Amino acid sequence: MEEIINAVVPPTLEEEIYDLSDVEKGNSDLIRVEMNIIEFPLFTKNKKIQINQGMKYIFDSDKNKYLEVTPVLNGKIPLEYDENIFYALLRIYKKQNLNKKIFFDWGHLLSEANLKYTGGNLEKTREALIRMTKTFYTFHNTFYSNPDGKVLSDEIRTTMFSSRVILFKDAQENREDLLVYFKNRKVKEIVEVTFSDYFYQNIIRKGFIYFDSKELLGINNAVTRNLFMLFTKWRNGKDFLMCYSKLIASRVPLSWKKENINKSVKIIQRALDELKELNLIKDYNFNKKKSYETSYFQIYFDLSKHNRHYVKREKTHQESLHITEAITKEKNENVQEAEVVEKIIKKKVTKEMYQKLIDVWCIENSFNEKDKTNRLIADKALKNKYIIEGEK
Repeated sequence: MEEIINAVVPPTLEEEIYDLSDVEKGNSDLIRVEMNIIEFPLFTKNKKIQINQGMKYIFDSDKNKYLEVTPVLNGKIPLEYDENIFYALLRIYKKQNLNKKIFFDWGHLLSEANLKYTGGNLEKTREALIRMTKTFYTFHNTFYSNPDGKVLSDEIRTTMFSSRVILFKDAQENREDLLVYFKNRKVKEIVEVTFSDYFYQNIIRKGFIYFDSKELLGINNAVTRNLFMLFTKWRNGKDFLMCYSKLIASRVPLSWKKENINKSVKIIQRALDELKELNLIKDYNFNKKKSYETSYFQIYFDLSKHNRHYVKREKTHQESLHITEAITKEKNENVQEAEVVEKIIKKKVTKEMYQKLIDVWCIENSFNEKDKTNRLIADKALKNKYIIEGEK
């Protein structure tokens, strides 16, 4: 017999409208770059979000460019707590050789999230995983494709990942290769998480991998953490960035309803104050102009300190985005601007890991990772940074 589950409260969809057409006119390059959905509101900061309440973030006056977040029936969309768990998953992902499928026990996941192993945290983390597994994200005319060189004019609907619990007994009988993840007798079950194709290719491998997720978790305020990531990417290694309050609010996200605009701008100001205290920006100016609605921020950076997280972007002949790690080097005390230099580190990796790095390099440079010539180009570039174990 099929069980019918009814909604405990009627589903609702709340709209937040951010008409960014005026911002896009003067910031076309910025808008194109941030179409990588690492900057989109995947996790709500609204502590009053209700059960069965979806969110639709609209980015143009015609309501034809939006992100819609739909929760699991009788559940909520991913919350601020879930964002911490997501970063913890990415830490495990990095440690498990950038595999699309990762394995962990609950204690391991909580540890990576800098959380104590308590009954309360365990329950909250289980719920967070369910929300991220079951929530659907619908991107409509909002994803920029590097290979195509344009915003895709179609609709993409996806979840973050799928997950399943594997018991010790099942691993013994069917998957002996997974027994390594049962670290001691106290571990009765592990979790398998498989990132969805869309999230894996377009977020994780093209965005979050460049940030130290442990350091991100060290920024306690979620808004401050988001702004740090946004500014790092948007400023493109420069010592100055101008951002409209409306654009920032649309990406955190913060409400832009008329009655909430002033409050949202002040939240951004507090986050910038915290970034300054953490020495992650040099300073900032706030310009109100005629109203909070048209206000903007001028943000300043010290290149000798703040380019540690810089992700360099260059245009290729295909107008794609070339991404490479860079660091700054201060020549002497009298130099006004530090020089951004390519970070070259010889790191030992396995053959399997090296092939994955070639895949990542090709994808990030808009090359077909299956093409032999492209892989040779990637190999030549990566040889300066990596050495395969066993090779001289």
